[in-house]
Amino acid sequence: MRAALERAAGLSVPARRTGLKERALRFHVRYLDGSVEARVAEWDALSELLHENEQLRRAVDGGLAAAGGGVGASADAAAAGASGVGHCVRLRAGAAVRLRSCMDAWKVFTLRSRWRRHAAQAGRSKPGSLSSKSVSLQQQQLKPDNPELDDAIAKRQDDAADAEMGSAASKQARGPMQLVHDVQRAEQSADILRIVAEARLAAPSAQGDPSQEWQMGQWLNSLGLNDAIAAALLSPISADASLALDSADASLALPFVRALGKLGSRESVAALLRQAGPHLLDRIADAVWDGASTLIASGGATGAELHAKFVQEGESFTMSYGGLDTFFGGLEGLIGTPNPKLREAMKREHCDSADSGLPFNAGNYGTTTTAKTEYHFVVDPEHTDFGPGSKHPWPEDTKLREREDTRSLCRKPRPLSDFAIDLQRVNEQLATQDCTSLCDEEFWGARLYTGPMFIKYNAILRGLGGKAPFFVQKLEQLCLGNNYTTTLHIINSACVKLSKIMTAQKVYRGVSGGVLPSEFWAKNEWNVAGGVEFAFMSTTLDKEVALHYGGSGGAGLCFEIQMGMVDRGASLSWLSQYPHESEILFAPMTGLEVLGTRVESGVIVVETRLSVNLTALTIEQVVSRRRKLCMDMCESMQLELAHEMTQTAWSELRELTDGAEAAFDLPGYAKSVLRDMLAESTSHPPEHYNNEANMLMRMKDAVQAKNAVSDLPNGWERLQMAAPNLPALLSASDLNVRSMKSNLKAGGAGALSVLMCCSQALHSLKASGEEMGPEGAVYLGHGIAGATSITELDVSNNKLCGIEAADEREAYNGTHFGTFCKLLAKNSSLTSLDVSANYILADGTTALCAALAGNKRLKTLKLNDSAMQEAGWIALARMVEDAPSLLVLEANCNLELMRPAEIPAVAKAIASAVGRSKSLTSVDLSSQEWKNGEASGLLPPLLDCKSLATLNLSCAECGPHIGAGLAQRLKGHPALTSLQLDSCELGSGALPICAAVGDCGLTELNLSSNELDAAAANALGEALASSVTLKRIDIQSNLIEEGGVALGKGLAASTSLTELELSDCALGDEGGAAVLEALRGNTTLQVLKMSDNKLSAGVAPALRAIGESTSLTQLDLSENKLGPDACADLAAGIAKNASLRELELNYCALGAGCAALGDALKSNSTLTSLQLNDNGIMKAEAALLRDAYRRRAERLRKELDERGEKGKKTWTIQVDQTHKFTGRDLDLDDLNLDLDDLDDLDASRASDASSISDAEEGASDLDDLGLDDLDLDRE
Repeated sequence: MRAALERAAGLSVPARRTGLKERALRFHVRYLDGSVEARVAEWDALSELLHENEQLRRAVDGGLAAAGGGVGASADAAAAGASGVGHCVRLRAGAAVRLRSCMDAWKVFTLRSRWRRHAAQAGRSKPGSLSSKSVSLQQQQLKPDNPELDDAIAKRQDDAADAEMGSAASKQARGPMQLVHDVQRAEQSADILRIVAEARLAAPSAQGDPSQEWQMGQWLNSLGLNDAIAAALLSPISADASLALDSADASLALPFVRALGKLGSRESVAALLRQAGPHLLDRIADAVWDGASTLIASGGATGAELHAKFVQEGESFTMSYGGLDTFFGGLEGLIGTPNPKLREAMKREHCDSADSGLPFNAGNYGTTTTAKTEYHFVVDPEHTDFGPGSKHPWPEDTKLREREDTRSLCRKPRPLSDFAIDLQRVNEQLATQDCTSLCDEEFWGARLYTGPMFIKYNAILRGLGGKAPFFVQKLEQLCLGNNYTTTLHIINSACVKLSKIMTAQKVYRGVSGGVLPSEFWAKNEWNVAGGVEFAFMSTTLDKEVALHYGGSGGAGLCFEIQMGMVDRGASLSWLSQYPHESEILFAPMTGLEVLGTRVESGVIVVETRLSVNLTALTIEQVVSRRRKLCMDMCESMQLELAHEMTQTAWSELRELTDGAEAAFDLPGYAKSVLRDMLAESTSHPPEHYNNEANMLMRMKDAVQAKNAVSDLPNGWERLQMAAPNLPALLSASDLNVRSMKSNLKAGGAGALSVLMCCSQALHSLKASGEEMGPEGAVYLGHGIAGATSITELDVSNNKLCGIEAADEREAYNGTHFGTFCKLLAKNSSLTSLDVSANYILADGTTALCAALAGNKRLKTLKLNDSAMQEAGWIALARMVEDAPSLLVLEANCNLELMRPAEIPAVAKAIASAVGRSKSLTSVDLSSQEWKNGEASGLLPPLLDCKSLATLNLSCAECGPHIGAGLAQRLKGHPALTSLQLDSCELGSGALPICAAVGDCGLTELNLSSNELDAAAANALGEALASSVTLKRIDIQSNLIEEGGVALGKGLAASTSLTELELSDCALGDEGGAAVLEALRGNTTLQVLKMSDNKLSAGVAPALRAIGESTSLTQLDLSENKLGPDACADLAAGIAKNASLRELELNYCALGAGCAALGDALKSNSTLTSLQLNDNGIMKAEAALLRDAYRRRAERLRKELDERGEKGKKTWTIQVDQTHKFTGRDLDLDDLNLDLDDLDDLDASRASDASSISDAEEGASDLDDLGLDDLDLDRE
């Protein structure tokens, strides 16, 4: 029995030790089971098995005998024995297991005896002994259940060793042992043979991936043996060869090795190693023994072995990874696109979704919380509904709180302002890498991930990606259908950005309870093993932390990752809720390639090469995907243009421009123009393109821009057709393109721009109303930038911003106009600019004012109909205040696009700017509709400008508030001559203005349609009497009624007034008569308009005053029911007057009274225009008028013949509004007979036409009547 067991265990040693081995076997049986009888029966069964199976017995006996034969055994016998043992294992697995157990028995015995012997020595381990770690490990493994038996075994072994080694003095002389075991060399040789035999029995069959197999070289490298050899070689420069070099000595290492290679020899190297012999061998032996002991303790030597163990235990889940399709699909392919409104979407996902209030637990620190709580913890930690003392206190990290040494690691709420310095530092680093700054949303997203929310975020990615039931169920339970799409994109963006400033280091990731899938252990057809991580991947720089976490429960994994030049993670420590974790985060869809595996501390260490997903985009790039599509299209268009410019049409145009006096680079010009035009398609914010309509419009803009530049050669041809004399065109100083009837759209505008660049003589360009459009704005900008000689530019009404009314602002295209403004800034010689009626809105006005800010020569600026809005007005005010040479400002724009609350600020700004100007002479702010009373009260400071001569506030609807302020500033104003206040709804505010007119230097005053009353008329009458400068007054459409009397008095006394507009003032007969009577003494009035004033025959006597006026040239009494009775007095006045040229009597119901007018015309020699429309003229009256004209014409003809002045004017006769005849006469310019109802005139019409056709005779009954304009329109 003993011999069989001895052979089975491979214990072929001298007989004197067989008793010890047998006892060791029996001890092993007791130790393993505690039941000696059961184990003895097992060994009996083994013996019987060996006797029954002849082949197995021969294999065991032959192989082990050969192995134990010492030096005399042949290599072939040993090989045969090893082969036999291997065959045995393959034939009977049960026998191999029993055989291995026998061999383990001797190993246990040897370990126990050696441990006791070394522990008894002088307080320290001898060379070759077990390290304290190994001893402790083996002490835990070898727990004898029979101390007496163990002591007996140990004593017997110690006695035998002492007998062999001799006395203590002898031991001292021998020095350190050279072999591992403190036994004789022959016995050590037997140990090695038994170890070899066991290894062969345990060796697996050759299968699987060789890269996953355990490698002795790699294992030894992991033990740090290199350090031991390095210490030995560098002992000459180190104080203690057994210790590591300090920093000072380490600096000598490389020079030392170089010198060794240069001056030393192989014998020198060998001498250094021999010199460190005992120490070197001890360190190597300790390291190897510790490593071997750790392998036993770990339960698996290779990653594959330990993985198989974890799988067999069945207590672990299989991790899920994606393939290459997942990698290239990217995050957007997995979760969709984010909402461009990042902040709103992020808040909605955390606070207003189905799972926002659902509690969940983060197991790492035992934190129970909700998504809404976590959002406020990070984004708004000062919210009154959350935090200490509120209804939602901050969750506690229970696992950290329960231990005193970890309480300080609990997270704390911190506002964004706490991170301002760190955030600035990070953004400065990102700027050095040409990367956009980290926005607030990215900061919040990354910080949220470092807290409990990482559980939800990763559950979404793994649940949607892997489709594994475990993860899908977890996703459903945690998120309730909320996928946090925008938030995940934001966190991903933060990772992408922060990875650009991360130092490449080795990082570790611990995974507890999970095992890798099969694709990590077997290489695919591309010779690669690994997968793609769906979720974010948290790692740490601390290997021990990762190993501890991986081995904290069940199966343990630790990924060992070396970052590279591109494949880097993002350091989150500076913003983390748990900074002590030193977290390095990798974005989702990161590829993991297995390079190898090993086992450390019972954890599978997976050596990994990672591939960061290069399709991962920043949040700006994700939101800008459509914008990038537009940009790519525009880039392609520029390449197309470069090819087109090689064609014949462009070559011909280049030849023409090359001959111009001014140097001109046509290709560079065209490329620059197209680049600027395409800016409209690429310059909008990213979210703009995510709207389908906007995207379509931007692509359309790009196509139009490309066509506009491609059409340039054709436009040049059209320009040449309009102006064939090209040299004359290039040398012209003033150019009005409207007179050329050219089409300036598209390429035509470009041709004009080229002309501007090529001309050195052009000073004034007028291109109003050509509808050049936004592309034309770019062309004009390049033209004005290249033509520095131009001083006057009129580009009004050209739809330069793509719209022709303020209510079309949805289609506003301001980018091209912005380009125009930037280019305009390059022209410092411009003195006059008109961009009216282009509806440039606030953006365009701001850009224009910025462009003109540096121009110190500008004298005239017209911005009528620009719909400037508040920002535009404020910009204009700043520009006006700083413009040293500006004389004329026209900003006739309504305020319909402004909110009422914005108007006061605009009024104050523009009034203040004009008031402080030292140069302005004319300001037009009409049609502004300053309906806000507060705003209109802020306008009077306009008159603080002492150089201002003309102020136009027509149709401004200022209201009464403006009256007192304007009146105060009118008095004594040194320069103001014209004040236009029509339709301002002044009401009572007009009274102080009227009173102040006499005390200022005004020459023109317009107060029409302002609800003036008799009091205001009285004040104005007094002002008329005292003013020596006032020449024109317009107060029509005011109910002044009896105030007309005072006006008449003032008119009679006025010595300067030349024009008085009193239409529609309800003067009545009394007021009307007073005004007409004033004509007797007034010698300056030339124009008097009194239509629609409710006059009747009662003013007839006053009509005679017309005859006494020596200055009146135009009188309008239309729409007053004078009747036939007033005609006699009117005729008397006309007959006597020697200055009147135009008389309007339409709608006066004169009827038969017109006969008297005929008599008056016979003696009047100055009247050239008489309007008698709708007066009920009958046949008889018409005949009288014709007779009067005939007589008057005969008299005048004789006088003209005597002076030789006949036939110098062209006149027109229009009959029935359909037939027009032309002839020649000095005095008759226009005779209009609209007498459809007069049948007896039909014949005369025919004769008139036949007579007029003979230009030389000119003998018609009507062609010499002496009137320039006779209008007899009868209904």
